Amino acid sequence: MTTLVLGLGNPLLGDEGVGLRALQALSSAADFPPSIDLLDGGTAGLSLVPRLRSADRVLVLDAVSAGKPPGTVMRLDGAELGREGFGKISPHQIGLSDILSASRLSGGPEEIVILGVEPASLSLGVGLSAPVESAIGTLVAAALDQLREWETPISAVGPHPHGSRSATRYARAALGLRTLKCTSSR
Repeated sequence: MTTLVLGLGNPLLGDEGVGLRALQALSSAADFPPSIDLLDGGTAGLSLVPRLRSADRVLVLDAVSAGKPPGTVMRLDGAELGREGFGKISPHQIGLSDILSASRLSGGPEEIVILGVEPASLSLGVGLSAPVESAIGTLVAAALDQLREWETPISAVGPHPHGSRSATRYARAALGLRTLKCTSSR
């Protein structure tokens, strides 16, 4: 099984660049096997369709406009996106739902998950707003959790400068973010 982790966004439009920033943080948080491909999709739009079709699973990191408080991290099931009647969730010119619809026309990936952050500002300018920047650690942790849920073997980058921390905690520490104590029911 192949997995594509796709970071989307435009870093020149403030929080619109959150998907790319999260992809960068994710790439330094863990060692990924050859079955996982991390791709900076930027604002490539429909030219990404062949890459989506060639993957079995796709994890998208992006800004998602859902009317929630800025910095809110959301998980959306891609099976619901791209279907008729589903609104535009991404602030891109060509919406993510448009790209997913096009990839389904010729047999897209088996599973698509979108992890997004509610933007505070999409104004012209470089850099993320404070609430969106503070959500990067949570977004990276959610991405690692999703990849592990798909039973993909992922190991933390080592040696960690902070001792034997998990990849999630290491990503947060590398970004200078507070690590929250989490428990799992697994």
